[in-house]
Amino acid sequence: SLMVNDNVRYGGEEIPVDLILSEFAEKFGFNVKNIYVLPRGKGNSSQQMGNYGRTEIRKCVYVWQKN
Repeated sequence: SLMVNDNVRYGGEEIPVDLILSEFAEKFGFNVKNIYVLPRGKGNSSQQMGNYGRTEIRKCVYVWQKN
């Protein structure tokens, strides 16, 4: 399975969605083959930028295989 997703920022802290979802996937019988980080991430939301400035966060492609 392939999936593309962004990490997010909440209250100024980056939430590692890529790692959290991959941990869930393993618990549901998937083998995490790879997590590719795309060369250009995304910025945080305009609400977050107002409080914390612009910080790029990871955008990833996950490769999972069902066991």
